[in-house]
Formats: sequence, structure tokens, C-alpha cells
Amino acid sequence: MHKLILIQLIYDYVTAVSYVKARKNHVRAIVIPNPIICRSSGLPETPLLLHPDEVIFITYVSAGVTITNLPKLVKVVYLVNKNLERLGVKKRVVLHVYGDVPPALLKTLSRYPFVKFMGYVSDFIKRLSVADIFLDGFPSAELRYTALESICVGVPVAKFTEDPRLEEVVDGFSGTPAISDEEMVEKLTRYVLNMDEMKKMLVSNARNITQKRDLRRIAIMWRTIIGKC
Repeated sequence: MHKLILIQLIYDYVTAVSYVKARKNHVRAIVIPNPIICRSSGLPETPLLLHPDEVIFITYVSAGVTITNLPKLVKVVYLVNKNLERLGVKKRVVLHVYGDVPPALLKTLSRYPFVKFMGYVSDFIKRLSVADIFLDGFPSAELRYTALESICVGVPVAKFTEDPRLEEVVDGFSGTPAISDEEMVEKLTRYVLNMDEMKKMLVSNARNITQKRDLRRIAIMWRTIIGKC
């Protein structure tokens, strides 16, 4: 009752980090996104031994729902590689998994040669910057922090979604959202085949997302609201 009826009467302003969050909570809110500070990358502290025909997909997992989506990402990469092999393309996708993976899942997925478990590293941003795409299995419409960091260092984002219309990334313009495994496999295969031109375009257009989350811009929005209270 408080959320649906009284909140607009008690408070002068209601804020939310996105329109999706406001809609889910059934409130009319002023949207103030969480800020992102784009950090410089540079070279990884430990050089990555990359084969010239390898295409590097990176994902980051953490406890909870992102772990449960990892097998889905492995399946997608497997099918993309099958497509490339069928087309006679020499390139091969390798999935670098950062973060904490439970031992049982680690043992199960380690049998796939195209999956490399990297664990926690102090130079994640630097390693992220040499990737060809960031692959996110979590279908939240709001970009996760690691996805935003990817855009900051010039790496486009491919992610699963429940409704592309609610996404921050626009399909084929600033990112690659997909509803199903099949759609993601098709889009990522096309991306690998046209990576040189698509990567530049997607990253260039996606910078608008991080610009909207610039700390100075967000600070002005908060200062304006607080000043009117």
C-alpha cells in the first residue's frame, strides 16, 4: 500500500536508477542512473598468450544468478564455433571466464577446450580491454557494471534480454541483445565474420550510454533535486 498509494503523497521526489526499476515498483520516478567512472586500461600485468585466429569473448560471473547462466554462455560459444567450422572460417572463439566458479561447475565445464577459467585478477580492466566482446548471460535490462566497464575500454556488449525494447543497448547499433540461444548464436556468428567494422561501430555508438552515467552529470542531477527539497 505504501509503495502503490502513499509514496507519492509522503515524498516530494521518488528516484529510480532506471525506467525499468520504476515500472517494476509501480512508481512515477525521476530516473537517475548509477554513475560509472571509466578507468584507464593499458596492458595486462600478465601478458595473455593469444593465437591470431582466436576471438576472445569475456564474461564475469559472481555468486547467484550469473553463475547459473554460465552453462548457457558455454553452449552459445560452442555453437558459434560449430557455425564457423561449417563455414570454413579458421577463427575460433575462446571464452575467458573471470570471477568465482563453484568447483563442481568448474570441473564440468573445464572439459571444453574453448573455455578458460581466469579466476580473480587485479588487472581485470586491462585484460578486458583486449577482448573482442563482453558476453553477459544475465537478462537484466540495466547493464551490469562489468558491461559498462567494457564499453569504457572499447569492447562491445552482447547480452541476453527478456525485452529488447527496454534495453540500454540498441540491437545492431550500440550492442547485441538476444532473447534466445539461437538468436544469440546467429548474431555472434555474424559479429565474428564482420568483427573489424562491427566492433568499431558498436563501441562508438555505445559511448553515449557511459556519457549519460558520467559522475559529474549524475552529481548535477542529485544537486538539483536536493536543492529543491
